[in-house]
Formats: sequence, C-alpha cells, structure tokens
Amino acid sequence: MTNTLTAYDRMLIEKLCPPQTTLTAEQLMESLVSRNLLDQKRCRALLVQDFVDELVKKGSTKIDAMYVAAEKFCCSYENVRKYIYYYKQ
Repeated sequence: MTNTLTAYDRMLIEKLCPPQTTLTAEQLMESLVSRNLLDQKRCRALLVQDFVDELVKKGSTKIDAMYVAAEKFCCSYENVRKYIYYYKQ
C-alpha cells in the first residue's frame, strides 16, 4: 500500500494530534467539531450507509433496512434514502 498522504494531510494531522499529546478518540472528535472541520451530514450519511449495509448483509431487504435505519437514527425515511443514494462513501 502506498502512502497517499499529501503534505497538507501530514500538517493537518500534526496540528490536530501533536506527537507529544495523547488525545482520546472523544477528545479528537470534540476538537474537530469545535473547529467546524467535520461535515456532519457526511458523517451521518456514513453511519446510516454502514448500518443499512449491515442489515442487508444479515438478510434484510434494502427498503426494510432503510425503514429500520430511519427509526434508529430518529430521522425520516426520506433522509435515509438521500444518505443511501446521494452521498457516496
């Protein structure tokens, strides 16, 4: 596997997680959110897509899995549908 990190990527990693600090995953998330560096919709889309994919792998139909996801994530079926079909991983 080749290293695909750019100089910008490496600098950002160093800025967010300096070598001398040991941030927990929660602290890192808080840092990213507080600096407005995360696209919340894309994060939600990723979680919903993964959840639906897991249900489908377990034998659910895609539509049923999408209805279950809507209930689990407390959002509309339409939002789940958008996350599945319009947000690419």
